[in-house]
Amino acid sequence: MQSFATADAFISVANDLTPGCVLLDYCMPGLDGLEAQRLLQFSDSLHRIILCTGVGEIPEAVRAMRAGAVDVLAKPYRRGELLDAIARAGAELEKLISSRSVPTAS
Repeated sequence: MQSFATADAFISVANDLTPGCVLLDYCMPGLDGLEAQRLLQFSDSLHRIILCTGVGEIPEAVRAMRAGAVDVLAKPYRRGELLDAIARAGAELEKLISSRSVPTAS
């Protein structure tokens, strides 16, 4: 597990890291969680996104899910909710990696 002080710090090295699960907060200094998610998608990142957000930020949660977030957790979330979301993100990442490594017929 690694943590970064800002989304910008993570984005600058994201493609050099082993693909994994990324927990983004919607309200972060600098880039917000949705903008960080968009930049990761733009770079064709394999990282799977879980977005956490405060109550009342439903439109942002909907946008995150439409943009491919594995899950959106409302704060305060329970430990079990986070662990379940991480498990789903891991399963999705495994499927994505295996689909990219399967040769296609020419």
